[in-house]
Amino acid sequence: MRISRKDLEWAASKNVIDDGQAAALWRSLSERTADRSKFDLIHVAYYFGALLVIGAMGWFMGTAWEDFGGAGILAISLSYAAAFSV
Repeated sequence: MRISRKDLEWAASKNVIDDGQAAALWRSLSERTADRSKFDLIHVAYYFGALLVIGAMGWFMGTAWEDFGGAGILAISLSYAAAFSV
């Protein structure tokens, strides 16, 4: 449910809450939602970078399979896992 300032003003006009309570509630709700994360350009760039890394790793593994073999790919995968877990 989305609550706007007009909703609180309406509740105050109907004597459900008084004007002071409406103002205090609006301030409190505004402070609470100020630190919520938002989906913006930084997130899009981050996800694009992750997609690029995953694609590059998949391409590398596909082309290097014949050169390194199963054991080599396992070693590379484990080193990737160690590097990304840090």
